[in-house]
Amino acid sequence: MSWRLLLAIAVAVSVAACAPALPAGQVVILWHTLSDRRERALLYLIDRWNRHNPHGIVVAPERRDLPALHSAVLNGAARNALPSLLLASPAQAAVYYRRGILAPLDAYLSNDDPTIGWDASDRSDLYPFILAAGRTPDANNATIGIPFGGVARVMFANLDWLRSINIDAMPADWEGLNAACAGATDRLRGTLCFGADTSSAVFEEWLYAHGGRLVVQDEEAMQLLAPAASEALGRLSAYVRDNQAYRVNSQRQSRDDFTAGRVIFAFDWSDQVGVYRDLIRERANFTWDIGLLPATLPEPRTALRAPLWVVTKTDDARQLAAWRFIRWLTDTPQTAEWAIQTGELPARVSAINALADQVSVDQATASVLKIIAPAAQPEPLIGGWGCIQGVLANSLRQVFDGQPVTDTLQVAQSTAQYQIDFDCSLQ
Repeated sequence: MSWRLLLAIAVAVSVAACAPALPAGQVVILWHTLSDRRERALLYLIDRWNRHNPHGIVVAPERRDLPALHSAVLNGAARNALPSLLLASPAQAAVYYRRGILAPLDAYLSNDDPTIGWDASDRSDLYPFILAAGRTPDANNATIGIPFGGVARVMFANLDWLRSINIDAMPADWEGLNAACAGATDRLRGTLCFGADTSSAVFEEWLYAHGGRLVVQDEEAMQLLAPAASEALGRLSAYVRDNQAYRVNSQRQSRDDFTAGRVIFAFDWSDQVGVYRDLIRERANFTWDIGLLPATLPEPRTALRAPLWVVTKTDDARQLAAWRFIRWLTDTPQTAEWAIQTGELPARVSAINALADQVSVDQATASVLKIIAPAAQPEPLIGGWGCIQGVLANSLRQVFDGQPVTDTLQVAQSTAQYQIDFDCSLQ
């Protein structure tokens, strides 16, 4: 039975019942911007929900392009014509929150009803980024969104090459990385340590590896002049200055250089593991591994990209119906299915354990998910993030061009702070 037929049935039931007080029979209109395999995976899960949920709630998805969705939300808020549920970027969610469009989710998270709230066992099973990603950085510290899947930055290493220079495993500290880069770099042979693109993701990856943060929690202030940022860019600058690292024009260039055996390390997103595996088999056929940059702090951290499920302010029944669907998506079977279909992170420890036991799941993928999921750091929940990403990328370009790190970060801090509350979600 298609969701359209279910929707028609639900509407008829709702009309006949004269607006029931409870969420049974609710129709949840859902807007998203997913495409290709992600959209197919979402529609599969929605169909499963519509067939089997015990609450009589029908989810009706509508796909929109990113600019169209954002404009429709802003226009719909003025006309009281919004869907109950949105899959939005953190920056978009921050804009909607400031405009009073979104319903806080904390009351649902802490609800004593086990079919609604997350109890202690749930919270221990959920990865930290699930509860952190949608929490506002202001004094309210409200939860306005729950992440759906997501990808994180990882480090690929050529193990055969490392062993040839007497290094047995991926570097566990900065001294080990220095030794690996020095041993791998040979200008005569045309081999280098790694390439990096000038994207905000690289900035974040190196900042987190040095224990830094982008935003001061509860103050909505950028933190780009902290010692960790200076140390991160200073270290990256040293690799460039020593001709061990180089700037690539695209992520694909870095991937191609690594899979062809021209560099010993590469940095990319976690959902690309399968692509790397296939290209390595085709091109150089070496033994490889996946991990994270060495961490300054005891617990490693790395950059995450994940959209948020957000609930618009409507009425209690519709908001609860939308939350029930979000909660169901983050349960172990659904979040594991999402990871299988998309290669993205699941929400729960139990889901990764379940994935590791499945023959159909690539074990390298399951292994990397176990490594990176606990370390994933979500994007800051600020409206100006789209603009600030450009500031961070420009800072990296200056580092590769040999500009002083301190001067670069001073400009970045002032520019980013000025833009922190802009609506940059379309940039």
